Amino acid sequence: MGLKVLLYDPKGEITHFLADIFEVTGHILYSASSEEEVFDHLKKEPEFFLLPFSLKEAWVNSLNERPTIPVFFVFSEEEEEKAREFGIPEVNLVRVPFNPLEFLGRLGLLHKKEIEDFVEIDLFNTLIKSYLREKGLKVKVKGADKECVVNSYPVALSCTLEELKGILRSEHELEKGEDFEERVKFEDLTVFFRELFKEAEVKRERKVKPVEKLKFIRTVSKEYRKGIFKKNFYLIGNEAITLINLSSADSLALINKVLMEEGLSLKDVRLILFTDFEPASVEAVRRLLAVNQSVSFIGRKHIKDTLESFGLKNVRFRSIEEIPSLRFKLPEGGTVKILPFKNSPQDNSVGYYLEGERVLFSGKFLGSFGGKAETLRTFHRVFFPCRGTVEYNLGLIESIGEGFDVLPFYGEKQSTDARALKEFLNYNVKDSFLEREVILGLVNGILLNMSEEERENLLGYIGYLVEVDDKVIVDFYTEPNLFYEEFINTLPQVVKDKEEFYKVIEKLLEHNFYVPLRAV
Repeated sequence: MGLKVLLYDPKGEITHFLADIFEVTGHILYSASSEEEVFDHLKKEPEFFLLPFSLKEAWVNSLNERPTIPVFFVFSEEEEEKAREFGIPEVNLVRVPFNPLEFLGRLGLLHKKEIEDFVEIDLFNTLIKSYLREKGLKVKVKGADKECVVNSYPVALSCTLEELKGILRSEHELEKGEDFEERVKFEDLTVFFRELFKEAEVKRERKVKPVEKLKFIRTVSKEYRKGIFKKNFYLIGNEAITLINLSSADSLALINKVLMEEGLSLKDVRLILFTDFEPASVEAVRRLLAVNQSVSFIGRKHIKDTLESFGLKNVRFRSIEEIPSLRFKLPEGGTVKILPFKNSPQDNSVGYYLEGERVLFSGKFLGSFGGKAETLRTFHRVFFPCRGTVEYNLGLIESIGEGFDVLPFYGEKQSTDARALKEFLNYNVKDSFLEREVILGLVNGILLNMSEEERENLLGYIGYLVEVDDKVIVDFYTEPNLFYEEFINTLPQVVKDKEEFYKVIEKLLEHNFYVPLRAV
């Protein structure tokens, strides 16, 4: 049976992240826009309560009706730090925007664990699960210079609440506790958390380590046949080197040449970030590891699975789905925000936003064809023209704010902001999305110019999706963007002559929507 989850989202800031994923995974999501609706849904006995951290009192007020495990959404680093001051563990905090699949995995973990797993779920969740199970457990919370034993049901402490707060605000460990003399006892869970969430009188001073300014961001580019598109790789340099993207093995020589200009080599690369991945990248990774065993990788989980399937099982790879709050620090210094883009309904990508430099390494999204094409005029070509996909990506872009530079995998650098992209979508691109009649005309035009053998082979590949009458496709049985994706991905298998293949690609580029570059 799926998880039963209550979402309190009065401003509509979170719902769009979760609605689709709950629908397809079989979990139940009860949405509330007021506290009255919250109490109505509590009668359905949800296990989890999702809400913004700023509305945490709504969760506290609900505890007498039904104890639930809260997951608080935070919208800034400062808000996240404030939540930790109250002893809320990382597993109960989600930084917006977030990866819905990773988020569901977190809920699944909390669902499976029992109160005996208190080390893994922390004191916070142990207390709630104890009330749900009506079962007590004694847990010793050990800080640097003080410790406190907590009985979880009913809540009682061997120390004062202020002393427990002090321990929870610092690094602490949990272990099994023994019988103790109670110093404080709470009437119920509501009273305990209401007192716990009261603002601390003394705040821990936050020490901010100055970030050393990056020495360089270098671009390495390679133009592909007939200048249809230009592929870029980026080197971020300081005391260590981070490389954005790695394509075929021949790109290593270009990258190494630029590194040598800085007095470095491939051996100095500490980290590689993948925005998108191509089959040819497997061999490039293999050759890089032959000269640099210490390099690490970050990207989508499917990239790690691909590398392992080709025998690269000991690669130091961290998937973005495993990174809390979708943020990490570069070896060179500087914080990177992860934007989990989509290239199509079937193909995921990643954007990396270097916050201090206000630079977005966007991958295919926000890329362009040709040498100097303006991204604003062609950005919608580099992923499938599905309105939901476009609007999802723009929602992620809006979290960056105004004014940033885009360094895409394909095409030229540009400066833009979320407002300009959204206006362009609304006024210029809305009529460019794929329509059934447009696709039928385009595909049949290409079929007519194929040889008999090529046409038969292509229809053999995609025949299960189409209705054919006298060698003409008259209809297809899926959404236009999905059919078009399957059609394009089939072309390289049936058009064997390179010159003819590129004629087809150039024909497709006359239209104001995407041609999947991995086919090229």
